[in-house]
Amino acid sequence: MFIAKVIASLVGFITTAQLIRSLGGESASSYFFLIAVISVLTAVSSLGSPDAILKTVAINKEATGLVKKVVVVVCSISIAASLALTLIVFVITRFVHLSNDGYLWLSVLTVLPMATIVLVLASAIQGKGYVVCAMIISGLFQNSIVLVSLFTFADSYGEVVQVFAFANLLACLFAYLLLKGDWRDKTSDFDWRRFKSTCSSMLVTQCVTQYNNNSAILLLGFLWVGSDISIIAISLKIATLLGFIIISVNKVVAPQIARIYKNSNLDELQKIITKSTRLMWGLCLPAVLIMLFF
Repeated sequence: MFIAKVIASLVGFITTAQLIRSLGGESASSYFFLIAVISVLTAVSSLGSPDAILKTVAINKEATGLVKKVVVVVCSISIAASLALTLIVFVITRFVHLSNDGYLWLSVLTVLPMATIVLVLASAIQGKGYVVCAMIISGLFQNSIVLVSLFTFADSYGEVVQVFAFANLLACLFAYLLLKGDWRDKTSDFDWRRFKSTCSSMLVTQCVTQYNNNSAILLLGFLWVGSDISIIAISLKIATLLGFIIISVNKVVAPQIARIYKNSNLDELQKIITKSTRLMWGLCLPAVLIMLFF
């Protein structure tokens, strides 16, 4: 699971860098602002159900009963909304010349339903114990598809948004196939009131968490300071990547340090600390230089 996090962090960083390179600072900033807005709005539109589903499925080891009903209702509404909004956007863009702001908010409305489905289904999958699959569905897969499109055909904000929406659709289908066996179960053993209570409490936590994670990009986006959003976005990706590098080095070195310290071998302890410091600098310095370059 930890390796998957490192890979997801690396792919996210490369995608961010390639977006800036391919689209330019301002267009890439529009995309990063879109993702930040989507992240916060999915926390609101899912009404706290993802965390409640995760908790319920983890306890019962299956996504049946009430959880199944919640997922089906959310997915049905989201799919219908997504199709309707996509049709509306298609019609509007054929007859009306939209400003950048208008196109941005229409993009939000188009992507939001599918992003909500991904969030809900990924929570059910994670609750069943498929943590790596949930991680792939909730971000790594979309970033990978966007990255491939940037190297092949996508060279504008609109094309990248369409690819991102399509990637979310594919992620939904993959998640549905993983949970397909659970949909056949007709049992209904969950307490609706308790589940609603959990959702209401989780909603606040979920919204605050997403706002805190995206507050810098949201603030810059609403003030619209142009390419500065791209600088913040790549800085955040590098910070995340550096965090995982530091954790990975610590996971390798910490047991050795503990064993050597227990044996009171101070000379060997000094050597292992020196090696770990050099390794940390060797891995982190390139990322810092890239951040300074951007």
